[in-house]
Amino acid sequence: MMKIGALDVNWWGLPLDARLRRIAELGFEGVEFWLTLRELGFSESVVITEWPEEYSVVREYVTPRRFAKIVEEAGLEAQSFGQFNILGPQPSPLGPTIVVTGKQMEERLREIKGLMDFAAEADVKILICDSGGDPDKPEQWKPFLEAMNDLTDHAEKTGVVLAMENTPQNLVADDDGLLRLMKKIPSKALRVHFDPANLHLCPWRGPPAKKDVPGAIRKLKKYIVSAHAKDAIWHYPKLEEPPDVYFRSCPVMGQGTTPWLQSIEAFKEIGYNGYLIVEYFAPGRKTLPQDAEKGMIENKRYLGNLMAKIYGQR
Repeated sequence: MMKIGALDVNWWGLPLDARLRRIAELGFEGVEFWLTLRELGFSESVVITEWPEEYSVVREYVTPRRFAKIVEEAGLEAQSFGQFNILGPQPSPLGPTIVVTGKQMEERLREIKGLMDFAAEADVKILICDSGGDPDKPEQWKPFLEAMNDLTDHAEKTGVVLAMENTPQNLVADDDGLLRLMKKIPSKALRVHFDPANLHLCPWRGPPAKKDVPGAIRKLKKYIVSAHAKDAIWHYPKLEEPPDVYFRSCPVMGQGTTPWLQSIEAFKEIGYNGYLIVEYFAPGRKTLPQDAEKGMIENKRYLGNLMAKIYGQR
């Protein structure tokens, strides 16, 4: 049966030790370490910011082995490190990323490889990434595949797995993009981190296309090693917002329109026993710490109830 993990960014107000203790107290089994990557010294250019911009990240000076020990002492599993874009930094959570080239790309790939090295020594097997880029610019597939071939070679050498997420405003936006990548680079070191809510909201411009989320899970069954769990609902832009971009709200699970019951059934059908990493971003980067924790608790409860219904236990 699947396990329920937590995304660490929702406790951005706590230092690492206290954050992990709180996550364990709430009954989560594992953690996706996202904020922690910035605390460990990886750059803002590479690691996507998903916490209040006014929050000053506090540097944590720990070795990979010491990091692994801290996680173990908290009674948790380090499910993954995340999250970063391959093609370039993300200036806005609503649109495509910058695409870097030349020396900037070389430096970017060098840092991502360093992240892999840290993960391997810390015994963290999965690194969650996004493609970056623009789904409306298919010419970006060429530099993207060049970068991914390079990174996948390094992942094979270090023994970690790069897990690509589907993100509507990025080049790899949906299940078709994920499957294309898997077929272009057939390596066990390159797999899928699937986000049902993100697929549910595709495309990033205009109303959702009513994607078959459970069908996508079945289509990608050979490749999924990790998944996010949040709810989402598309809404028409307000008058002060641009009229043609991707808008979403991420309410607590059960209040959005993501087909989670059918998705859990599909995960069970394909034999997926990995993590569902709970996210909660409503109302985005402005979320207060206490509200973020409340959203995480509600999402965990919702998932637990669904899994009890489908698996007949928990």
